Amino acid sequence: MSINYSLIPNHLTDDPSDYMAVVQDQQTRTMDDIIDEMADRGSTVTKADILSVMEDYQAVLAKFLSNGDRINTPLFKTSASISGVFEDQTNNFDRFFSIRRFAGVFLGSSSYHSRTMVGSAVA
Repeated sequence: MSINYSLIPNHLTDDPSDYMAVVQDQQTRTMDDIIDEMADRGSTVTKADILSVMEDYQAVLAKFLSNGDRINTPLFKTSASISGVFEDQTNNFDRFFSIRRFAGVFLGSSSYHSRTMVGSAVA
């Protein structure tokens, strides 16, 4: 399967004939999809084993990110970020509230880097 993309005008350059590519999502995959695919490859590891490892993996990533660490893996690079409006320079960020509230967002803020990309333009 190839990666589909659209070309749209690039308003960040001075040249009006410049375009930029925007990837068109195909499907949204969940952790269950990933675990099912892993198990369907004929592994002797059970779905329960895979789920356990994946849960530990996510917990460790969330821990590293909550400590402000940067994560680089072969699949993605990510780091924690803070956004919002602060009242003044002494205003504190409620780290623990934000970590609990946004624990699922840590992995969602990653960017995927592929060594090769096959694509086709989509109108």
